[in-house]
Amino acid sequence: MSVQVENLEKNMAKLTIEVPAEELEKALEKAYQKQKSRISLPGFRKGKAPRKMIESMYGKGVFMEDAVNSLVPQEYSKAIADCDLEIVSQPEINVTQMEPGKALIFTADVATKPEVTLGDYKGVEVPKTEIAVTDEEVDAEVKKEQDKNSRTVVVEDRAAANGDITTIDFEGFVDGEAFEGGKGTDYPLTLGSGSFIPGFEDQLVGAKAGDHVEVKVTFPEEYQAKELAGKEAVFQCDVKKVEAKELPELDDDFAQDASEFDTLAEYKEDIKKNLTEKKEKEARAAKENAAVDKAIENAQMEIPDAMLNTQVRQMLDDFSRRMQSQGLTMEQYFQFTGMTLEKMQEEMKPQALKRIQTRLVLEKIAEVENIQPTDEEVEEEFKKMADAYKMEVEKIKELLGDRELEQMKKDMVTEIAATLAFSAIQNNDKIGVIFFSDRIEKFIPPKKGRKHILYIIRELLDFHPESRRTNIRLGLEYLTNVMKRRCTAFVLSDFIDQESFKNAMTIANRKHDVVAIQVYDRRVEELPAVGLMKIKDAETGHEQWIDTSSRAVRRAHHDWWVNKQVELNDTFTKSNVDNVSVRTDQDYVKALMNLFAKRN
Repeated sequence: MSVQVENLEKNMAKLTIEVPAEELEKALEKAYQKQKSRISLPGFRKGKAPRKMIESMYGKGVFMEDAVNSLVPQEYSKAIADCDLEIVSQPEINVTQMEPGKALIFTADVATKPEVTLGDYKGVEVPKTEIAVTDEEVDAEVKKEQDKNSRTVVVEDRAAANGDITTIDFEGFVDGEAFEGGKGTDYPLTLGSGSFIPGFEDQLVGAKAGDHVEVKVTFPEEYQAKELAGKEAVFQCDVKKVEAKELPELDDDFAQDASEFDTLAEYKEDIKKNLTEKKEKEARAAKENAAVDKAIENAQMEIPDAMLNTQVRQMLDDFSRRMQSQGLTMEQYFQFTGMTLEKMQEEMKPQALKRIQTRLVLEKIAEVENIQPTDEEVEEEFKKMADAYKMEVEKIKELLGDRELEQMKKDMVTEIAATLAFSAIQNNDKIGVIFFSDRIEKFIPPKKGRKHILYIIRELLDFHPESRRTNIRLGLEYLTNVMKRRCTAFVLSDFIDQESFKNAMTIANRKHDVVAIQVYDRRVEELPAVGLMKIKDAETGHEQWIDTSSRAVRRAHHDWWVNKQVELNDTFTKSNVDNVSVRTDQDYVKALMNLFAKRN
């Protein structure tokens, strides 16, 4: 393989990559071996026809497309590794020669990292931000926590109002004909949220469970589907359920449930303190951002269009994943908002450009100022931490591996989920996934097929929840509502939850076959004896010092874990749910086999 680099205007480059004829021949032979079982020729059994006979009948290029498609990605990867370019965009590939017996030649147009010329970036003046926290802001934070601690109750004695959660089936029609993407089942819609096209939610206000509502709306003139733009649509909606939030009283009892404080006044004072700290951080961030904006304004750089388009695509992908976590496809989002892909891309370009400029300028400043820690400085930081925590340096490094342990837990959950999914697919079953924290983060509806399974696994590996809290009850209730047909549902969690989910699990298991799989780390069961340790609640952020060298402390923690397991086993027993516990350093396969043997 050889590569030639041609520098183009505006930080673009053209790579001309030549792959020897011998490599192309190997790829052609591989393509033949892959496809021959599907090809029949007169006089030959299926899969036994010689390659030359197939090429003489269908042409010498019959296997060329597969061969080129396999060669181009791997040879492009080799090429960018060999050439001294920092590529910042997806390549635009163009094959210029692909003939049997000759070299494969293709080009790749790519954007390269722009050079930045810095202007003034030291001593720039930025506006000062005043920091003050009002009582109204404190009350607003208390209201948020009150909402989090609310529960949903089914409304039967009144009609739906703004703020209520309706569960609806809907189907849209234009000129009496149903249109693609206009149908939904068991969709949870909060009235007044502005999730759907203007006017849609307003027409559901006043409806009751069991009502059929005809909703009339008009698609925007700029709607992306030309056949629907500006037209009236009629949505036939069946309201299946109306739920309202039931808020707890704002008193000392609430403060004790929602925080570590005994009184509401103490709780509010802590909120004010945290808001002050938050505003101070925001002020510092705003000051830094303003300084960066000045540095960008004073710098010179030429951003290639391909680099900008790549950034926009990444932002669109992120937005699409967020929409999916809320149960909406991009097509549905466009329909209900009147937005188009082209319009969204244009609206994202300024933000994408800002992100690129910020990254390039900060990288250049770091390069000019030689901002990078030495090994000695890193080690010194470890020593400072060790002194502060009264621990050995190696113990500090060990504890800083908690992220890795969390990743191990996530990886095991993914492996178990993949094992269950591939087992199910052998029976031609549909597989779906509900990702939940203290909210429904994402729902992947059940489908069949290996491609769907691989998609689920990718989502499991890449998934990052928006919330750190846990509400298993919510996840079980969503399962009960969204899955209308009986199914087998595997709930994978550590099942450490402050709120009881016994009733929700019992109800879910009556409708479905629920199986609980507990995945936990050994440190949750037994604290290591590493001396003074600062622990942090991953959900609430509350921090506390504990002395792990104390046998009593470790014993108290272990007793908490045992009591938690007793409580959990009681929940599983009374809910009649099969269950198994797996530690991250144990073999989950054996545990699953024992579980399935017990169920059979």
